[in-house]
Amino acid sequence: MPPVVDITPHVQILSEPATSQGAEWLSQYHGIYTDPSDGSKKKVLLSIPNTDGLDADPTVFIRILNRIHREMHIWILAHHPNVVQFLGIYKSPEEMQWKTPALVSAFCEGGTIRDYLERTPDANRFSLVVDIAKGLDYLHREGILHGNLSPESVMIQEGGIAALTDFGKAKLVGLQGHTTQSRVTTRYVSPEAWRKKGTACLTAEADVYSFGMTALYTLSGKEPFYTVETEDELRHETSGGTHLVLEKYPAVQSHHWSLIEPCWDYDAKSRPSIHETLGSLLSFSDAHRDSEAKSGG
Repeated sequence: MPPVVDITPHVQILSEPATSQGAEWLSQYHGIYTDPSDGSKKKVLLSIPNTDGLDADPTVFIRILNRIHREMHIWILAHHPNVVQFLGIYKSPEEMQWKTPALVSAFCEGGTIRDYLERTPDANRFSLVVDIAKGLDYLHREGILHGNLSPESVMIQEGGIAALTDFGKAKLVGLQGHTTQSRVTTRYVSPEAWRKKGTACLTAEADVYSFGMTALYTLSGKEPFYTVETEDELRHETSGGTHLVLEKYPAVQSHHWSLIEPCWDYDAKSRPSIHETLGSLLSFSDAHRDSEAKSGG
């Protein structure tokens, strides 16, 4: 694995804790990173795990620190336009008393996809779904499982491009264990994840299910199973089959629905791979573009 770079000398913290960009288990700060190779500057986000109250149990702190190191070494492997760029780590000055290094990543002006769509309801939602699929397809081709895909882990970069972040449950295929603790958004979790614990539910198929739920939210503006209020009701609703019907999501076009519906098949082995799903999305996009060109639209 490539080494994680300590970029502390090149980062200036700008503010008090920032509004969280997609990961509630983190404290986050804005900063400016100066590239030592050319002097260019970019806005960055510094993320540090909340470790309050861990002094009483040093073993928990050590476990968190080990998982942070694993997360850094996974995230640094990812280089793709639809994955938020990880730059390195920042070690705080003594007066800040941070117990762990901060993870430094590119700042995404658009915020989470949820925030972005609330501000920009007329955005090209299908294009955003394709962006998410491209990012997840890249991760899977690199042997990385995301493990926590939801609207909170999709950021909007300059130009309205969606990119994946929050590798708090990510895992490298073939390695034991996953990365740091992360809040799992239950509406976006596969049915098999309800039945399993630990890394057993971190699979490519589970990622595809979460992609399908995230795509549904992106296209419709509604949460999956939005009529269900409690976790127990959600478990019941998804047991034995995922009961979602197009009629409850009128903003979703039927041909878009048919492209993403296979992703939430109750049988994990019946779901398409994200690569197959991306191929279907791109084929539809190309056909739609050709049709518009022929009609002069």
